[in-house]
Amino acid sequence: PLEELRAAKKTARLAKIAVAGGISLSTIDTIVKEKPDVVIVGGGLKTDTPHRTAELIKRHMERNADGNAI
Repeated sequence: PLEELRAAKKTARLAKIAVAGGISLSTIDTIVKEKPDVVIVGGGLKTDTPHRTAELIKRHMERNADGNAI
């Protein structure tokens, strides 16, 4: 999926690129570095604390979007 995201970002000029599937706290940093326009998290929120997990994923996305290290 990461290679497909990279290929889509290289070729799509006007379209928004969304990524879904396999996104979790352990993968979000790698995904966000590729700068997708939309990130869809589903199964990655199936934790004991889904609200907290969502907050952490959002925080990682915001920090990576700014180019700052986590």
